[in-house]
Amino acid sequence: YDLTSGASNVLIGRDAGVNFTDNTSNIAIGHNALDACNGGEHYNIAIGSNTLSADIAGSDYCIAIGHNALMDQNADVKNTAIGGLAGDAIEGGNVNTLVGYMAGSGMTDASANTVVGSGAMEGGNGSSNTAVGYQAGGDTLAGANNTIVGAQAGLALTDGPGNVCIGSSAGENM
Repeated sequence: YDLTSGASNVLIGRDAGVNFTDNTSNIAIGHNALDACNGGEHYNIAIGSNTLSADIAGSDYCIAIGHNALMDQNADVKNTAIGGLAGDAIEGGNVNTLVGYMAGSGMTDASANTVVGSGAMEGGNGSSNTAVGYQAGGDTLAGANNTIVGAQAGLALTDGPGNVCIGSSAGENM
């Protein structure tokens, strides 16, 4: 461990926060949680193996709970991901809230999304979307400002902006 001047960190698990230097007020619980952080990352919560494990860009106020949640994030952003593989591929997307197993999994640079549900917006890279329900928004949503509510609603929606799909399978063939 390289922690030299950081304060108020909680590190539990093999290699949790292993590269911390001046990091402050972080909680890292689990194998490799916040393990790449090497200075300037503060006020983060990472619970689960490999959570926030690539971040060396000074992120503050991120929450990652669940195996591989926000695993690839590496930018000065503020994201919340709760669920196994939630937001696992996000690198530079900002202010996303992802809740559910694989919610926003595969998303890389999308921002300002609220995604709730198992597999919701899995792989989609649109911004400013709301997707609620099992697989809501599917895995190809690249459009912006869509509201999608219901199991598999908007499943085939790709890049159209400003759509509203409410109900199970609503907008399935868009």
